[in-house]
Amino acid sequence: MKILISCLASMLLCFSPIQRAAEQDVLVGLDDAGNGSLPGPDMPLDDFVRSRKTTGVCLHDIGDDQLLTKAQEAGFSFVRTDLFWEAVQHGDNFNFEKFNDLLRRLEARQMGALFILGYKHQEFSPAAPTSPREIEAFSKYVNRAIADLHASDVNFELWNEPNTREGWLQPPNAKEYGELAVQTLKSVEQIRAETKISSGGVSTIDWGYLAQLSKAVDLNKFDAISVHPYRQADPESVLADYALLRTRLKEAGITRPELWDSEWGYPSFGYQFVSRWSDGRSQGARNAQAVYVVRRLLADWIAGVNLTALYELRDDTANGQSRESNFGLLNSDDTPKPAFVAVKELMKRTAVVTHARIWISKDKRISILALKSPGAISFVAWSRDGLFSLRVPAPGKNRSLYVGDLFGKDLAKENARDAQIFKISAGGGPVYVTYSEIPH
Repeated sequence: MKILISCLASMLLCFSPIQRAAEQDVLVGLDDAGNGSLPGPDMPLDDFVRSRKTTGVCLHDIGDDQLLTKAQEAGFSFVRTDLFWEAVQHGDNFNFEKFNDLLRRLEARQMGALFILGYKHQEFSPAAPTSPREIEAFSKYVNRAIADLHASDVNFELWNEPNTREGWLQPPNAKEYGELAVQTLKSVEQIRAETKISSGGVSTIDWGYLAQLSKAVDLNKFDAISVHPYRQADPESVLADYALLRTRLKEAGITRPELWDSEWGYPSFGYQFVSRWSDGRSQGARNAQAVYVVRRLLADWIAGVNLTALYELRDDTANGQSRESNFGLLNSDDTPKPAFVAVKELMKRTAVVTHARIWISKDKRISILALKSPGAISFVAWSRDGLFSLRVPAPGKNRSLYVGDLFGKDLAKENARDAQIFKISAGGGPVYVTYSEIPH
């Protein structure tokens, strides 16, 4: 097992830095695809299936039932949302009915919830709780929240981005957050049972903050360490960062917690990869967002993070020149964007996968997943940079062949007897290839 983990870490590090693509096209063949073989030496992804099953989406408006239906339609297993302290406590009284109602509606859709515990309360703590009295009041709120909302598919995140001024509501201070965490975790020891509580998701993978935090609180007391790995770079670059973070946590003796990515997305405006478009509502920008969002989910599944939450389900406004308003899978009027269609297709194509392996080209540009599911072998192929050609053999007897783009458009020629060649570009996103057994 130690050898496998070491090999996997080395493989993940292969994703960064990328070597620049040659100008000429490269041909990659799935010549033994019927047996699930990849073009070269590959690596098993033992945690891919579990990671895919714990994939959720961030949303703000928990009262909009249509949003929950859209989240279910896309294939997410939970939603992540704020459980505002001020919204549930009035004087000495607590009322969680709004959130219990949400859980009932999620249960009807076979979905769960990740609640963010925070933040200020004008009556008990006008800013982040730092004094003993404020921390005591906050701990009481957390205690009641876990007791009232406890369920097998409900988890909690203790604060959001405490390493930022906006998140901590004042200059970030790892010692202050650590003191809050110590007392809060202690107060719920007797009631948390199987409920998982993660550390506050830090903006980016901020090891400096986490290292400081580890001096103020035993991070092994958390069930998970949560990060928000936003980046201008391509999604696959996160894999080397995860490998490094896991190494640092292990070296620091932090071995119990899972690794969660509780918030990360790509917008259609304001990032380098969409800089050629002046409006996030343009078709080109939105198609590019779809490509990056799908690859972002694949990156987390390849890394085997224990939980991942995509940011976010719906655009905040219709402003095409606001970065924050263009992270959504849906427009502000709930109509689907290309990213919604692409995520739904990804979820459908990976829904019943039982085993996964990956091959990466020597120049790190090309990645191909081999996915095994009942009665089928599938491949997901994409490029980080440049163009390549994928040779797909004919299915042969008693098999059918599907080749489709990231939006579900069928690309294969019907009844082809010979191998087919498909051009795959970085901007075109993943291509799905599936060989299915035809029942006798």
